[in-house]
Amino acid sequence: MALKPHCVVCGYYSDSDVAGTVRFANYSETWTYPVSPSGSPELGWANELGVTAPPGVGEFCERHLAQAEQLRHLDSEEAVSRIR
Repeated sequence: MALKPHCVVCGYYSDSDVAGTVRFANYSETWTYPVSPSGSPELGWANELGVTAPPGVGEFCERHLAQAEQLRHLDSEEAVSRIR
């Protein structure tokens, strides 16, 4: 079962999309998606915020997006903690 896009602060989700994503200080351009020993993409993984995206990326609803963008200089978990 795939996870629907959701705001990592309040849990808001919709059948379409969240308002936007933010890359925080702990995002890495060199990160690669996990693969199984057979070489196929690994299913069911999530980053530290519970998003199927590279570490340091968060998804946010319209209500929380501007706050997240202002805190993008922080690590993702610290930023989300401050917003909450």
